[in-house]
Amino acid sequence: MVPAPCHFKTAKQVLAAGMHALAGKPPCPGVAECERVLGLIREGIVVGHIERFNPVVTEAARIVRDPL
Repeated sequence: MVPAPCHFKTAKQVLAAGMHALAGKPPCPGVAECERVLGLIREGIVVGHIERFNPVVTEAARIVRDPL
């Protein structure tokens, strides 16, 4: 984990080494940097859903599954 101003430089280095990266928000300081990082991604991009363990989201999912 690195501070937001370091996301671009770190992502470039990690992706150039062929490794996986998980970026926080903001992923980069600007759109141009984000586009450059996207150009380094070889196989695809996924979203890490950290809200999976949020108790509010868990309760909302339970209510959706069993509304009454």
